[in-house]
Amino acid sequence: MTKRNLTILFVLLGGLVLAAGCSQMSHWSKLNRKVTRHFHDGKYLQATEVAHQSLELAERAFGANHLHVATSLGNLVFLYNLQGEYKKARTLLYRALSIKELELGPEHVETGMLLLYLSENYRFAGNYAKAESFGQRALKILTKHLDEADLLMTEGMNNLAFIYDALNKNKKAEKLYSQVLAAREKQLGNDHPALQPYLSNLENIYRRQGKVQEAIELSVRSLILENQEAGPARHDYVQSVVNLATLYIRAGRYLEAEPMARQALDLHQKKLGKLHPRIALDLDLLGQILVHQGRLDEAETYFRRALSLQKNVIDSGHPHRIQVTQHYADLLKQLKRPAEARKLEQEIANPNGTAPK
Repeated sequence: MTKRNLTILFVLLGGLVLAAGCSQMSHWSKLNRKVTRHFHDGKYLQATEVAHQSLELAERAFGANHLHVATSLGNLVFLYNLQGEYKKARTLLYRALSIKELELGPEHVETGMLLLYLSENYRFAGNYAKAESFGQRALKILTKHLDEADLLMTEGMNNLAFIYDALNKNKKAEKLYSQVLAAREKQLGNDHPALQPYLSNLENIYRRQGKVQEAIELSVRSLILENQEAGPARHDYVQSVVNLATLYIRAGRYLEAEPMARQALDLHQKKLGKLHPRIALDLDLLGQILVHQGRLDEAETYFRRALSLQKNVIDSGHPHRIQVTQHYADLLKQLKRPAEARKLEQEIANPNGTAPK
């Protein structure tokens, strides 16, 4: 859950405070404002301590099942989530949810909101079965009350899409990711850098389903937005370039893949140095592209460089070294040099250098 969404939540729950009348209500209100101030200042431990005081006061002043108790519980839940205390948060969420269902009804938007956060909690813990169940219930309720472009509604769709994604329910994930992207475009416009993660989510689903052309369109668009925001300085920009190159290869668009692969190699060399083991994978990628173009002699130069680099830094049984060695062996077969190819394949079969039986 983002800090922005948490801010919205505090505002939502804090609306109950405005009904303050008695001194206890006034004290409870002040405590909640103090929680909010600490939260905005990033002082989560202090905020948690004050939130506990708010909960204790609410229970004494209003009764264990009052909506104000649910508000205090809600504040604690999100503070615990921020600190990775998901089990503690979950216990409080169940209690807050029971109060909301009792006082507001099972179909109220605030009930749906808590169901969503319970789903997210289980997702963070890796319990996707329960996350899916609560996520579906939450989205069903939120859909009745909110426009699709509402931030809470968007969060509900994105949460369930993540769950379907993790469960390999690709069609369902694709549908929701598409809806989330459309909603965010409505909120932000079509060229806002904040759209990049939503484009990437949908692109990954397209990749998994073999929808290569659709994935390429989103990858190009995502790369443009990344470049607009921070360009090559962004830490994952180079990986986005590599991803687009691999998509072009899958689509057989080798002339377009080559400049992307060369850009990735150049950026990685500037960032990591020419002897970093990651460079070998960029050299290998370029070699593959050149093989597909029939430029076998050029491809050999890149495979040889990649393997030479790996021999200095990577064990012979490492998957990356095996990958490069096999690609080089396949090329040597095409070059009618079977003896050299067999030697490399023997290295793959016997990574520790033992003689085959």
